[in-house]
Amino acid sequence: MATLKEQIIDVLSSKLRFATAEKKLDNIPAYCPFHKSGNERKPSLYVYVGPTKSDKQATGSSFCHTCQKGWSFSGLVRALDIRRSFVDSVRQIIDEQKTRKTDILSRVSFALPSVPEAVLGAFEYAPKALLDSGFDKTVLKEFDIGFDHERKRITFPLRDHLGNLVGISGRSVVGEYPRYKIYKDEFKEVVPNYELKKGRILWGLDRFYFSRMQAQSKVDKPVIVCEGFKAAMWVAQNGYPNVVALLGVHCSEEQQVLLSRVCNDVILFLDNDSAGQKATWSIARRLSRSLTTYLVQYPKRAGANAPDELTPEELKSTIQNSKTILQRRIRNG
Repeated sequence: MATLKEQIIDVLSSKLRFATAEKKLDNIPAYCPFHKSGNERKPSLYVYVGPTKSDKQATGSSFCHTCQKGWSFSGLVRALDIRRSFVDSVRQIIDEQKTRKTDILSRVSFALPSVPEAVLGAFEYAPKALLDSGFDKTVLKEFDIGFDHERKRITFPLRDHLGNLVGISGRSVVGEYPRYKIYKDEFKEVVPNYELKKGRILWGLDRFYFSRMQAQSKVDKPVIVCEGFKAAMWVAQNGYPNVVALLGVHCSEEQQVLLSRVCNDVILFLDNDSAGQKATWSIARRLSRSLTTYLVQYPKRAGANAPDELTPEELKSTIQNSKTILQRRIRNG
C-alpha cells in the first residue's frame, strides 16, 4: 500500500511538477505553476508531506517562496483544479495519522468534524444572484461559492483555518426562512452526530493562513474583519484579499486567537446598523489589548449599511481612512 507521502505526491503530480520525489524529504520541492507560467528555472514551491506537527507544519500544506503564498492541502488541490474526491481520500489518512499536541498556552479548541469535499460537487454552479449584483466569477471561484438547485440556496463552504471543509451555509434566493441556514440534517448520513461551532472559524482565513504562518508578512498587512460572506467577498474583490468574516456580530475567544496568529493590525468593518456598530466598539476594546485595532467610518449617505453596499471608490476610501479607537474619540469630540 502506498504511503501517505506517496499518495500526496501522486495526487498532485497530475498538475504539479516535482523536482524530486526523494523519500527521505518531508519538504518536497516543486516548480510553482502560479508564476512565470509554471516555467521557473529553480523550484520555489515546497509541499510538506511529513506528519502534522503544528498549524505551520500541517501535512499536505505548501508554500511558494517566490509568490510568498501558502496553501492548505485542500486549497492547493482546488487551485490546481484537481478533483475534490482526491482530497477526501488523502485527508482521511492524514486525520488517522495526525498526532495532536496540546498547547499549554492556549485555552481554546479549534476541533471540528470534517465534511467530505465531495458534497460540494453537487453545488458547482455560479449563483446568478451574486453575478447580477456585481461579483466576479473569479472571486466566487476563489471562495468556492456554489448554488443548491434543490433548496434554492447560494452555498458558502465553511472551512477552518487549515482549509478543512467543516460545513456549508446556504442563503435563500426565494425568501425562505431562515435566510441563511447552516446545513446540519443534510450531513447526518455522512458525518454522524454532526455539529458546527461557527465561533471556531474565521470565514476566509484558510485562503491566506499558511501564507501568514510561513512568511513574515503579517507585520505590515492588516486583516480586515467583516460580519458576513458577501461583505468579505466584496472587500476581497476590491483589492483587499486579507479579509475574514465573523459570521455574525460576536467575536469568540477562538477567533481572537486566530487573528493574533496572523496579524498585528486589524480593521473592523462590520455593518453600519445599530447591532454592527455596537459590536464594533465591544470587539475593538477586547482586540485592542493585543492588536492595533482600527475602526471604519461609513460614508454619510442612504443605503451605505454594509461593505458590499459601497462603491469600489467608497470602500477603498473607507478602509484607508480607518482610525484607532483613540483617534475616533478625538475626532468625534
